Amino acid sequence: MKPYTFGNILLPGLFFLLFTSFALTSSAQNESQKLKSAQEVIKGFKGWDNNRDTNRVYISDDFTNEEKDSIRTAIARWNGAGCTPPMKEVEAEPAEIVIKEDPDLPANKAGRCRSQHTNGWVYHSEITINPNHAPISLTELVTHELGHAYGLDDTKSVSNPNDCMRGSGSNNNDGNLSAHDSTELKATTTILQDKDSGEIPIKKDKHRLIAFLPGENGPIAFATGINQTPEQWGQTEISINTLDNPFIQFGAFLIENNDLVVEIVVSPELWAGKFYLDITITPPAPAETTRFFGVHYVSEAPVVPIEFECPFEIGREGELTTIMWQGNTTYPYTGKLRAYINVDDSLMYHQKGGGDFTLKLQPGTHKIELFVDDFQGNEAYKTETFDVTHAEEFLPDPDEFLFEVYPNPFTGFCNINADVLCEISIYDLMGHLIKSMPGGSNTWYPGKEIKKGTYIVHAKLDGLQKRIKVVYFE
Repeated sequence: MKPYTFGNILLPGLFFLLFTSFALTSSAQNESQKLKSAQEVIKGFKGWDNNRDTNRVYISDDFTNEEKDSIRTAIARWNGAGCTPPMKEVEAEPAEIVIKEDPDLPANKAGRCRSQHTNGWVYHSEITINPNHAPISLTELVTHELGHAYGLDDTKSVSNPNDCMRGSGSNNNDGNLSAHDSTELKATTTILQDKDSGEIPIKKDKHRLIAFLPGENGPIAFATGINQTPEQWGQTEISINTLDNPFIQFGAFLIENNDLVVEIVVSPELWAGKFYLDITITPPAPAETTRFFGVHYVSEAPVVPIEFECPFEIGREGELTTIMWQGNTTYPYTGKLRAYINVDDSLMYHQKGGGDFTLKLQPGTHKIELFVDDFQGNEAYKTETFDVTHAEEFLPDPDEFLFEVYPNPFTGFCNINADVLCEISIYDLMGHLIKSMPGGSNTWYPGKEIKKGTYIVHAKLDGLQKRIKVVYFE
């Protein structure tokens, strides 16, 4: 009888159940405060096209020499972590990656990565930086956006405070890569295969629909796609590994109705995110070997699997188009959501700070796709076709509805007057919702927990929207 391959241990037999308890090594314990969640790869990202040896990077003259040195530090970080292909600075375009300033980015968007792709294979990325990106340092911001260029998604900020790839705020370490950031990159290069070798499928668990809690154990099951008799399974080799994730282990596996059932052991130090199992099944000849990645989630606040919608509105002002989705989803829980958009099946947009997207689109008809998820497998998708030529019909007319904020700047309070049918929302510059209120006459008294600084008051009425920047000071 052919043995099963269980990690580095060969175990004979067809069906078995052997539970291996989870024990952190001393080195894993030392890293436990840095490595908080599991692999986060941008959905649809397949890698860089053409199997090139290097990605040329051009740093625009928008930046001073000192700022360019900060950007070079960010490039060196990902090169040192093993990004594929590595980056090499060039003095002029053309270049696969271009880094420049964009003063048209909204105040609450510190930076953005726009990647041009063909069916998920990226051939060019443009990283734009808001000149007013403080308090996040330029080095940290560029490090974050370069991570998007190499396929890394935002990680959940509250669960991954040390990550450069956290979706909002700073890691308070000038953007130095956490152990988790480096591990994520390694996982990405493992999962994303050479274009000529074909794609390896990613499969979700069939039965366990809710995320694991930190420290929880339990089985997950994957459809093998192989129909065999028990005797044939007894001659089949099964290899499973966790892509070197030190906080995910498996204790046993068995075959049940041609599904692979794996006992998972989650470290209590793994707080939130996604993890992968690299699974290879080699049946007896003449059947072919099957390989796939099994995926599941961990969350400190698991929610029951749900379906939700993410409708969005589109507005245009001058050359800028705004995709307004924040606050419009039907997601029933209070957890953080992350989003990205895909335009015309060829442009992926990610941005530091989350929230609505503001971008430049050329005149013509555009397909806009919005992808939203809650970091634990619940996803929503919406697509709309938008004609830029006739975008003015979506624009709010300054005289069309009442909206004013005074005094501005203010100290203890400010008055917010708007049409009674308006919806009023107040956001900080990172896109976090501070307060909501109905239309009409309102007074905002910031609580003790609200820091002095700049905020955005947003009014929405029947698809029309206006924003006023207000300053709260001593």
